[in-house]
Amino acid sequence: MTQKELEKIINKVITWGNQFIKTQHFKALTEEQKSASEFVVLSFTKHMYAIHGLTPEEWSEPALEQVCVTALPMMIAADDLYFTSIAPVLSAFFEFLAERKLVKSASSLAQKVRGLDQQIVQNALDPEHWNAAKMVFMAGIKAGVDMRNERERDRFMESAREGSLGRALAQKSLKEKESLRTHKKKGKREERGDIMSIDSYCELIKIGD
Repeated sequence: MTQKELEKIINKVITWGNQFIKTQHFKALTEEQKSASEFVVLSFTKHMYAIHGLTPEEWSEPALEQVCVTALPMMIAADDLYFTSIAPVLSAFFEFLAERKLVKSASSLAQKVRGLDQQIVQNALDPEHWNAAKMVFMAGIKAGVDMRNERERDRFMESAREGSLGRALAQKSLKEKESLRTHKKKGKREERGDIMSIDSYCELIKIGD
């Protein structure tokens, strides 16, 4: 897996996306879902490759479920619109891919992701499903900190380390590392322990900005 390969995949999916937005599959989405669609499709694509090493032609139902139900709620800091849009947007996108015969598994992926809708949203709202980095980001957002501003973010993170949040994060990180060791012992490659830097990666997505 390389950054160069990921860039090629992203460029391909962007090309597909430019075709997708001209179809009835896209037009059937709500205006809110349309506004979130680019973020949803590209973040899904990125995590399918970064976690599982899968190109779009290799996308599978088990990997889709892991990314949508576990990885995105765990590592993406975004408002509810992003998470409520994941299933409908991906379902529509997969139906487009199936219609154009661009991805062999697209029809089954569309059906699979529709059944995950409620679980995605539930996990995204539950701090038990967040990694340590997302906990910091969400705490900062709640406190009114502009987490996209590097100086403000660093100042908040420094103060967080010294307080009760820092102790909670340390405990969270230890649990995640123990989970990583457990999954490695079991030989499970597509579980939580293989998600990038599980306790340090978080991506902030702001829709409509």
